[in-house]
Amino acid sequence: MSPSPAIFDRRQLTRQLGLLAVLAILYLGGIWLRQEQASPNQQEAIPLLELLASRPLVITRHGQCRMDCREISLTEIRQALTDGHLNTEKSEPDDQPCPTWAVESNTPDGQHIRVIFAACDRETRVVTAIDLDRDHTCSCE
Repeated sequence: MSPSPAIFDRRQLTRQLGLLAVLAILYLGGIWLRQEQASPNQQEAIPLLELLASRPLVITRHGQCRMDCREISLTEIRQALTDGHLNTEKSEPDDQPCPTWAVESNTPDGQHIRVIFAACDRETRVVTAIDLDRDHTCSCE
């Protein structure tokens, strides 16, 4: 005795809906994983900033020139490591020989700054300092 067409169609529909549900779950799970990997949250950034702050701070010649030109003090640079936030879009964790990290902060005198730090093995280097709100004419080479 063969199953009636209505029962067969219902079973086939149930299987197809189940397969569709599994595919939807896998697809949504993939989107969630990509979002988690693409942008670390601030809780992950805090240990990085603490690590950068814990090492001796070395100001490169270029970094010092940019700080002077843009009126950004060493105190404001250090404050960026404690009060700032990591900008992952402007960071280059694959830079060699030292990964570079962009940290943004507001200074007490109202500047919105970005500091590029190089996370070297034994020191943290200030590569450059940028005033995000105002253009400055600097002749740093």
